[in-house]
Amino acid sequence: MTIVLQVLLRYGFGVGSIMLEETQWHLYAVGFMLGLSFTELHERHVRIDVLAAGFNSKARLWIELLGTGGFLLGFSLLVIWFAVPFAVSSWELGEVSAAPDGLPYRWVLKAFMVTAFVLLALTGMSRLTRIWKALFTSP
Repeated sequence: MTIVLQVLLRYGFGVGSIMLEETQWHLYAVGFMLGLSFTELHERHVRIDVLAAGFNSKARLWIELLGTGGFLLGFSLLVIWFAVPFAVSSWELGEVSAAPDGLPYRWVLKAFMVTAFVLLALTGMSRLTRIWKALFTSP
């Protein structure tokens, strides 16, 4: 809706709005960050199974365990580690957009990075429990 409104105002009435443009980019960012944990939860992330196609199910589970535990959780925790002070600093400074008619409260978007990667880490831990169960419980 924001994009339609922005296009209508700009090309229909010759009125541009930096605030609407920034809102559009912030909504994209929030959607993308929420999409990270959503795709992990529903196992819709991109995979390259060229090598794993020839492995048995136990080997694929071990690869999942190492990949999820090492890479996904490791990266999520690294982003959280750096994003928390980034968001806190933005909040303390009362950071706003550098554009003349830009959005205030830039810290909200930066704080959402923490939220999104906490959700991704929780989703990754959920996935790890399912992998662990499949590996170490007998059928």
